[in-house]
Amino acid sequence: MEKILSFSGGKDSTALLLKLIEEDMQLDEIIWVDVGMEFPEMYDHINKVEEYIKRPITRLTSNKTYEYLLLKYGVPTQRVRWCTKELKIKTIQKYLRGREYSIYMGFALGEEKRKARFPQDKYIFPLIDEFKMNEKDCLNYCYEKGFNWGGLYNKMDRLSCWCCPLQKISDFKVIWEDYPEFWQKLKSWEKELGQSWLIKQSTDILEVRYELEKELGFPISKFKVHQDMLKKRLKEKGLL
Repeated sequence: MEKILSFSGGKDSTALLLKLIEEDMQLDEIIWVDVGMEFPEMYDHINKVEEYIKRPITRLTSNKTYEYLLLKYGVPTQRVRWCTKELKIKTIQKYLRGREYSIYMGFALGEEKRKARFPQDKYIFPLIDEFKMNEKDCLNYCYEKGFNWGGLYNKMDRLSCWCCPLQKISDFKVIWEDYPEFWQKLKSWEKELGQSWLIKQSTDILEVRYELEKELGFPISKFKVHQDMLKKRLKEKGLL
């Protein structure tokens, strides 16, 4: 039976890939699905990893684009993550159809509940079961090997598609500050869909928040005094 790594390119799956090779464990193929919405630094990272391990990484893409599905289904939510299902899971399943295989998953120590949702006879979780590595361990291990994603993990907690609406508000601030072309794309999608990108928070509202944080010199917290300041500014802008 083949053993295949479902590679996302993030810190956990990168650590898993490097450990599998370091420990000389069976690894028949490395699969990465390109949704088309990755940070430029992630594409650089994938190439760097491939060069480092001296093994090919199979790059898969769906026959449907993210934008096509977005305009069909609307903004993904925690309960309806059509992006993962339509663009990643179905693409991998189609590619592997007719083959006997099990899949390595890059779930770190501390994600046992997440692991339990998967069939244990089909999926393998070495970071939890063999290597005992949590997310911090994985990141530090990758740094030791020379991988830093262009500094993205210094700005964001998790790396996913730049447009992922499940990111933290602080992560979206990175998009607003450092990737204006991506930010404008979010705004155009909101206009076309007639839907806020985050639940109850449009990009217009986030812009006011970020501009206020820039003036204050610190992030706006849940403290009442901070929230009152934000509400006042939103009212001034006609957004509340």
